[in-house]
Amino acid sequence: MTNSVAVSFSKPESVKKNTLVIPSDSGGKISKVAKAQAGTGLARAIQVSEFKGKVAAVLEMIAPAGTELDRVLVLGVGDAAALGAQEWTKLGGALAGKLSAGTHASVVLELDGV
Repeated sequence: MTNSVAVSFSKPESVKKNTLVIPSDSGGKISKVAKAQAGTGLARAIQVSEFKGKVAAVLEMIAPAGTELDRVLVLGVGDAAALGAQEWTKLGGALAGKLSAGTHASVVLELDGV
C-alpha cells in the first residue's frame, strides 16, 4: 500500500502545529519568516550543533520553546541557487526519511536572498 501525499499552500505565518520543515543554506542561515515560526531556541540549536546546511543534512529540534509545534526539521540545501533535479531528489529523500507515515508537515520554501 502506498502513502499518498497531499500538498497545499498557505502563508508561512499560519504554521502553528505538527512538524515545520525549514530550508537552510550552506552557511546554516534560515529565512526571517522561518526563524519567527520556529521559536526562540532555533538559532542556538543551529550554533551548538554546528549545523552547516550541507545538502540533505537534517537538524531536528523537538517541541521548540515558545511554539505549539511538535518539532522543527532544518533541512540543509547547500548552495540553494545551484540546486538541480538530482539535489531536489536527494532533499526529498532526506526529508522523507525523517517523517513518519501519517505525519503532517509544513514546509517553508523560502530562503532570504534566493
